Amino acid sequence: MSNWFESNPAKSVIGHTIFVAAATWAIFIFVFDENKVNLHEAKVERVEAEAREIEARNSVLTTRIEYLTEENRKLNTWLGQAPSTIPYYERQLTDLTEKLKESEEKLAQLPEPSPTHSGESLYRNIKSGDAGTTFHDVKTNAVLGVSRISYGDIASVNLTLPGKGATQESDVTAGSTWMFTIGGAEYLLILGSIDWALQRFEASVVELSGGA
Repeated sequence: MSNWFESNPAKSVIGHTIFVAAATWAIFIFVFDENKVNLHEAKVERVEAEAREIEARNSVLTTRIEYLTEENRKLNTWLGQAPSTIPYYERQLTDLTEKLKESEEKLAQLPEPSPTHSGESLYRNIKSGDAGTTFHDVKTNAVLGVSRISYGDIASVNLTLPGKGATQESDVTAGSTWMFTIGGAEYLLILGSIDWALQRFEASVVELSGGA
């Protein structure tokens, strides 16, 4: 065998070189593939760690959002009960809108004005006033004095109705009505609206049926 290597030095060098190159390439491929696997595993671990961190952050943020939502609800509730705040007036506006709607519905249920024997429309008188003032209907002499408007749109009133004398009532709300008769004609005194924020009210006298 040694004689063959000695006899074929070129072939032996080439074969040795090929063997070394093949071994080197195999080692390189093995190391390279192993590094690729390690790099891939490292990337997977990093992504998993980032995912866990994001999940933890989302959990914390969700808890904070729930807390802030509850605090905001409490704050709005508190502000809605504190005068001179926007939520308070927003709630007042909502309440007034609902009461106005109720008053309109009550008025809609009243009998429709019908022509009198002379062909004229039935009498109607509507006026607005400030708290502490009086609504006086000249035709019927019905008097509605609103002495005070309290929180919650509740009024204290003094009434003077024809044929019934003077009375006082408290805790009166918008839409309250009082009926009276003059000369066979029926009338209705209506406290149409009460506004505590503006300290204003609206009252009216409506003729329901003409006299004989």
